[in-house]
Amino acid sequence: MRLRSIGLLVLCLVLAFGLAGCKKASETTAEKIVESQTGADVDIDQNKVTVTGEDGETAVIEGAGASLPDGFPSDIPVYDNASIEASAKFSDGGTDAFSVTMKTMDSVDTVFGWHKSQFEGKGWASQGEFNSSTSEGASAMLSYTKDGRVATVGVNEVAGEGTMITYAVGSE
Repeated sequence: MRLRSIGLLVLCLVLAFGLAGCKKASETTAEKIVESQTGADVDIDQNKVTVTGEDGETAVIEGAGASLPDGFPSDIPVYDNASIEASAKFSDGGTDAFSVTMKTMDSVDTVFGWHKSQFEGKGWASQGEFNSSTSEGASAMLSYTKDGRVATVGVNEVAGEGTMITYAVGSE
């Protein structure tokens, strides 16, 4: 989906201009840059970016202080002992896709085990799992399907900063 690329571009611009200081001027400049390059309508409001494409598809991306996106499926188990770092919702033709990134100080093994038991307990069918451990840290991934949807959870250790959890949910 082209809108995802636009959304990522917007997020990068917001972060770059936001770090520079002048908040409102940075938001307006970022909006105009993306709009002129893509034809999409862009609205940046502090840490929230809304992009609307020419065909009505939308992307809503939140950074610091984010919450779960509107409509995030209630049958997706979300780790309690973590804070949301970023979230996004992509809508196109009545189909929604979601991405959420969280951070916890719990280990990759703890987070992985919790998600595995929770997904299976909510009727999701496992499509595979992956575990890796290197000198740079541990990582794991789980993939599930249910009712025409696919959910993937990535869990990665970030040296000295904790564990990042990334959820991706969409249609099969």
